[in-house]
Formats: sequence, C-alpha cells, structure tokens
Amino acid sequence: MYDAELARADIKANLVIEQSYLDARLNYVMLDPSRVLQVIINLLTNGIKFTRDCPTRKISVFLSAFEKPPQGGDRRVTFIEPRPRQSSLSTSPEWGAGGEVYIQFAVQDTGKGLTEDEMKLLWQRFSQANPKTYKQVSYITLPLYQ
Repeated sequence: MYDAELARADIKANLVIEQSYLDARLNYVMLDPSRVLQVIINLLTNGIKFTRDCPTRKISVFLSAFEKPPQGGDRRVTFIEPRPRQSSLSTSPEWGAGGEVYIQFAVQDTGKGLTEDEMKLLWQRFSQANPKTYKQVSYITLPLYQ
C-alpha cells in the first residue's frame, strides 16, 4: 500500500515476524480488522512523514504474539492501561475452543522521537502529542482471540 511513497522518500521498510509469533502457531484470530488496520496505517504514515527528512530513513514493523500480556520485551515498550471490557467475547459461539492471545504490532523508525511529556499525551482520545509529533517507536498491543 505504501511502496510508492516509501520509494519516493527513499525509506527502507521491512516487516519482522518475531519468533514468538511463529511459536504461537496461530491459524486465525478474532479481532476488529478495521481498528487494527487503522492503528497500523496511522503508525506507518507518521513514520513516513517524520522519517523522510532524516539522514537515515528506515521503518520496521514487528509482529509478535504472547499467551500472557507482554511485559515490554526487547524494544523498551511502554503500555497504556487497557479500557475495561464491556463483555467477554469468550462466551459467544464464535469463540470456539480457542484461547486469549496478545498480538503486538511495533513500528520503529529513525525519526526524532517524542519527549516524555508528548508520550503521556499520545494515546489520549482525540488528541495528538504535538502538531509536529516526531515518532521513533510506537507500540500497540491488543488482546486478540484465537
């Protein structure tokens, strides 16, 4: 989807499927694909926007999976508090015999990065950390259902 834009900006992009995802042997997960796609698109477009003028232009997307909520791993992840669930999906017939799994998408780029104060504002509803937000590492971990 972004091949042409990445090529024009001379940004090297890669997808890294981490061993934890391969080890999970997931055939499918129940999730809201529109929301997941929107988050990934937002992270990628910010990465492109704030990396295009840097001397080194790289964006990496990492995909990993965990049976328990992840604790940060190799990329110094900081997690936001999840919103309380309205209801349990595990009681619906679509659930099947699967269990809960946490899929982590991490987007890392060579942009300037955010200050600590900007990071605190980043995930607040309907706000942006700074009109000139510079993003180095963005993470979202969503509980998904296998």
